[in-house]
Amino acid sequence: MNQKINQTIDFGNFGSSLLTTRERGELAGKKLRIDEMSCQGNPIKIIVPDYITSITSSFILGMFGNIIQRCGSEEAFLKKFQFQMKDRHWINLNRSIEYALRPTNCRPY
Repeated sequence: MNQKINQTIDFGNFGSSLLTTRERGELAGKKLRIDEMSCQGNPIKIIVPDYITSITSSFILGMFGNIIQRCGSEEAFLKKFQFQMKDRHWINLNRSIEYALRPTNCRPY
């Protein structure tokens, strides 16, 4: 059974077509209260408009690193955060998830 999505985050509201640096990712996560949102039961939809040209791994790790680690798997994270974006962005997202889940990477985000 599919869970109802009760929250949507639109990366188009960040004011830039280039989403870069861990610090900006952390700031965006804090501003959106992403940690609190992630603790709620329903999935969260992430919309990345076509005009977003780049989302770096650093930005993703800054915004979602702790949450990825708490989820414990790529499957669990992507079930919680349902991304709607162009194929070109999946490479950095998948790379970021893989990095955050490495056993040797014990650095909290």
